[in-house]
Amino acid sequence: MPAPTISVTGPDDASLSLVELYDGITAYVTVWSAAPERRPVEAYLQFSPGAAFLLPEKHTDSSKTVLLLEGVLQDEHGSYGPGTRMQCAIGTEHTPRSDTGALAYVIYPEREPAPADTEEPVAFPC
Repeated sequence: MPAPTISVTGPDDASLSLVELYDGITAYVTVWSAAPERRPVEAYLQFSPGAAFLLPEKHTDSSKTVLLLEGVLQDEHGSYGPGTRMQCAIGTEHTPRSDTGALAYVIYPEREPAPADTEEPVAFPC
């Protein structure tokens, strides 16, 4: 299976912040939270084949909703295909990976979005 590719269209694609999380895992952040934390509120996550989080992702400040758009994503709880919607509650953790490559849209609903005119950060504070 070929690696999924991200194709985002809109009036200003330059407003997306590209952040390398791990080797082969890129976040395309569409909405950032307000200062001082400056964490993603919504983002596309693109996994290259064989890419994996090196450390568990801990959901301490927000739950997380993941919609898998393409490919297959795995973690210690299972394997998920396109169209799967995953819910991660506050206080949980998992270590995502993808053997074949994947594209997901991620939302952290408890994080407050920054005002639209706020300057975008250059780092991804985890």
